[in-house]
Amino acid sequence: MSYLIPETLLQWPWSRQQNVHDAEVGPESTLWIQSFNALDAKSQRAFDLCDFNELRSSCDMMHLFFMIDELSDQETGPVVREQAASIMDAFRNPYAQRPAGESILGEISRQFWGRTLERAKPSALTQQRFIATFDAYTAAVATQANDRDADFVRDIESYLAVRRNTIGTYPSFVFLELGMDLPEDVLEHSIIRDMQRYISELIAVSNDLYSYNIEQARGDSGHNVLTVAMHDLGTGLDGAIKWTGEYCDILERKFKDAANHLPSWGRGIDEQVTHYVSGFGNWARANEVWSFETPRYFGKEGRAVQKNRMVILLPKRF
Repeated sequence: MSYLIPETLLQWPWSRQQNVHDAEVGPESTLWIQSFNALDAKSQRAFDLCDFNELRSSCDMMHLFFMIDELSDQETGPVVREQAASIMDAFRNPYAQRPAGESILGEISRQFWGRTLERAKPSALTQQRFIATFDAYTAAVATQANDRDADFVRDIESYLAVRRNTIGTYPSFVFLELGMDLPEDVLEHSIIRDMQRYISELIAVSNDLYSYNIEQARGDSGHNVLTVAMHDLGTGLDGAIKWTGEYCDILERKFKDAANHLPSWGRGIDEQVTHYVSGFGNWARANEVWSFETPRYFGKEGRAVQKNRMVILLPKRF
């Protein structure tokens, strides 16, 4: 059996952007995360196939996201809540030694955040916003684990409320503030918040389109918009894919319309806002490009799938 992935971002004005320091910074971050030896051989091989194209703090954060994903995916809700507590305590106490016996995620998070504070020097507001958004992210990952324990499939609305946070975009957006001086009233403006929500959902459901095949094969597709749409709408896989493609189109239009209605805060702030929201747009493009270039979702067939959109449904492995 096969299915077609809809083409999204066809009229997306944000093209691929790659950091010029990637070749230098990326390997440093990879060596750091590998030093923890936190993954089994199979997971490490999958990890080594990934490529994270950001500056050091952003690279480290992407690696942290990957570690949380790998180490929480097969755990129970209570274990994931313990992992989340260790992570958040490490962020709030980055210079304190981690207790013996806790999840390795605590020490990984402590080192990541301590280095970010030292090198990137985020403002007090940025630190506060990052910790708040990462707290929401880890809480959502724990909710996902609880749903998995209960074999619970949400309806579309409640799924998106959780998925907006499990995708990890909100902490990532905070890193776009580094080097800027944006007032809190700008960052909390309703249009900016709407744009963050639209782009987070767009990235999340697009990611679900790409990851569904491997998730259904291993019996872990409950936290995926295609499973949710099939369940909520009473449709099959093709119907769920059609709905998701149309929803992506709606989100794209809403995001671009919001970008065209941003107010003016004065020249100096407006220039920063333009750069800031362009980062949102680039995240969507980066997610699309990476999803086909990495073997994580489509093996060696990523480029072919990107071109012809056809995916062969994998047999279930459980």
